[in-house]
Amino acid sequence: MAKRKRLSPALIGGGDQGLARDTETYRDRPPIAHVAADAADQAAFEDVARALTEAREEGRLIVKLPLTAIETDHLVRDRIAFDDDEMAALKASLETRGQQVPIEVVPLEAEGRYGLISGLRRVMALGQIGATEVLALVRRPESSAEAYLAMVEENEIRAGVSFYERARLAFEAARLNLYDSPQEAISHLFAGASPAKRSKIGSFVTVHRALGEGLRFPAAIPERVGLALAKALAADPDFAADLLAQLDQAAPATAEAERQVIEAALSRGRGAKPAPKATPEEIRSGLFAERGRGRLILSGPSLTDDLKEALLGWLKTQP
Repeated sequence: MAKRKRLSPALIGGGDQGLARDTETYRDRPPIAHVAADAADQAAFEDVARALTEAREEGRLIVKLPLTAIETDHLVRDRIAFDDDEMAALKASLETRGQQVPIEVVPLEAEGRYGLISGLRRVMALGQIGATEVLALVRRPESSAEAYLAMVEENEIRAGVSFYERARLAFEAARLNLYDSPQEAISHLFAGASPAKRSKIGSFVTVHRALGEGLRFPAAIPERVGLALAKALAADPDFAADLLAQLDQAAPATAEAERQVIEAALSRGRGAKPAPKATPEEIRSGLFAERGRGRLILSGPSLTDDLKEALLGWLKTQP
């Protein structure tokens, strides 16, 4: 009976011939096989690099940027007031869980600088808790108007932006010649809003244009008060100057105090002046006629009882 040959396992580094024979398989491949393998590896690497480049160019790749590289005043912000409780909750979340949602930025001409599109509260909160970096999506909008639209779209998803803040943004966008008028800015930036909501934003544009510099807490103006303000401003050209003088004298320290000054001015009837009284017309010596809608008033010393009776008798004969 033939004696079986004992096989020894191949040991790494042990110089065993079995291992040598296994590695010879790769060395014995023809050169073309090595070229094909290298080409496949290079193609796969280029595909990954291309996908990463496209993701970065299209703003789909989250990158980590120095917090100091973000310029928050690159755009006129649509949010000018921040709730203290909401900011405290945001800071607590960032400290506990880290940043969950990236901000949006646009690269600026200066190397390594980025203009903020959306995420102002996150940038402020990160700075307040001592963070040095921020997660961001680098966008490349085709125009400044598109950058403003991106900012508005994100904030419209999140509640808390007041009618005044929306109106201020539309007004400032038109002032920067991004749109021909505030109304065009409203139509573009808030295209998804209902006609009624866009109309209210337009009313608050009137408020911002007339009172913006004199208001200390404009974002806190309630919708009802803002619409009444817009109506008063349109009806009385002196209302704005009078109210600004009252606000300057009162120097309200809180939003509630400012609202009280505004509502007091509205309650006094400013902005709803009656039409000036027409001057009576003298139709003959001592007889005056005052005309109005649906009425005719005769007066004067020449309006005797005989004349009244004659006029009434004549009127009764008319068809």
